[in-house]
Amino acid sequence: GEGEYRGGYESLGPGPGILAWFGRLQQRLVNNLSRFMPSQAMGVASAMILGDKSGLDRETRTSFARAGCSHILVVSGLHLTLLCQSVAGVFRLGRFSKARILVSIAIALSMMGLVGLTPSVNRSALTLILCSAGYLTFQKPDSLTLLALAGMLLSIRNPYAAYDIGFQLSFAATYCVIFAGWLRPRIARLPELPGKYRERRLYRQGRNLAVQILDSFFAGMVAALGTLPLLLFHRMSVSAASPFSSVLATLLGPWILGLGMALVLLTLIPGTAFLCTPLGWGVGGLVVILSKSVEWLAGLGIARLSLPREYSIYALAVLAVMVLAMVKWGHLKQLPLAAALVLGTACLVGTAMGRNVVEIQLAGTAGYPVVVLTQNGESAVLFRGGNANRSALTRTLEAEGFDHPGLLMDLRIDPSTQPPEAEKILSAWELPDGTTGTLLESVSYYLVREEDGSILLLDIAGRRAAVTVGTLEENREIP
Repeated sequence: GEGEYRGGYESLGPGPGILAWFGRLQQRLVNNLSRFMPSQAMGVASAMILGDKSGLDRETRTSFARAGCSHILVVSGLHLTLLCQSVAGVFRLGRFSKARILVSIAIALSMMGLVGLTPSVNRSALTLILCSAGYLTFQKPDSLTLLALAGMLLSIRNPYAAYDIGFQLSFAATYCVIFAGWLRPRIARLPELPGKYRERRLYRQGRNLAVQILDSFFAGMVAALGTLPLLLFHRMSVSAASPFSSVLATLLGPWILGLGMALVLLTLIPGTAFLCTPLGWGVGGLVVILSKSVEWLAGLGIARLSLPREYSIYALAVLAVMVLAMVKWGHLKQLPLAAALVLGTACLVGTAMGRNVVEIQLAGTAGYPVVVLTQNGESAVLFRGGNANRSALTRTLEAEGFDHPGLLMDLRIDPSTQPPEAEKILSAWELPDGTTGTLLESVSYYLVREEDGSILLLDIAGRRAAVTVGTLEENREIP
């Protein structure tokens, strides 16, 4: 069932505890940031810099999700690294000095409280704390070991944390980025120009930028493939634009975070408004450039892919086994071509196998779910009401790569509210008994309607199914 509170609230004052204090501090910093930040950039800026997502509208969240860069909107390891480096630079702390290590641990704990113990910041903060502890005891840190230990510690605090999709995606993506950082130099290197050009400053800077772009694109591609099974398993939207958005995050992210954190700290110092105003507009301009670029990527066809769930997971498993075998046997130079052949073959076979297949999904409440039918890139929805069903329908369509269905059949007996958006809407209440028609290429329907209910009979390539609403007469004949 569903329920909602309509009134009778009573304020009990500020909440007790350290997390409540951090929550009030975060809100204060967000308010300070909003004084100097352009309004059109404030939502994304506060999410990236302070981890506050309350200012993000649905369109922005959807654009970042479709572009495969929702991780940009959460506080993660990049934030902690930049903040620790900035503080160490200001106070001239040595790289392995005890003061720097202790300051890094304090910053990590503070960011965990400020953001609210989200999976991404917990993972990165615990990894940083464990790495710092290793430096204190003169031990060389190992990324994979520290990441695994951080996951174990989070699971001790909450044994169900591993079931959280944010936890799973955060750790899977991080492992993939570590693997990509190890693999990329071994399979591809940028060519060098003749010796007389190598010492020129402009050439070195340009080559370093090219390497940075190549690394970020490759890491984004590996992370996209590594997290794809999780997205498919949880029926989430899949985007092939994530490698390109990773390049965006690499080029613009450090500037936005570095300048944004500097702006937040300046807002705490009285009399610095003359510095905060131009800095705020500068950060806001970078955020607008990032947002517009993400919107453009989200509008591309590759940003919304509809993949067969079981088949795609099987194909990715075959690819993973091949990659591990080639890494073990040392055939790294041939890995890109072999991976491209496997993925290309899987796409061709999957497209051929999925042609003309009708997929039926039930979403929403168990008693009265909404029915979603898809075939050959087209969709049709049988809607029976309910706010929970509306939300579930939106999530299901986004996972299938649709903004809204091509056709929606409204089966409600008393449609007092507007149905969900669709290219074409049919209301069973307005159609006569015995109406026939087509929902999809291989799906036709026959409507049986009475005063207290209706049945929509579906013919799916010779197979029959029925969707009911309300009640019908017991002696009513069904064709």
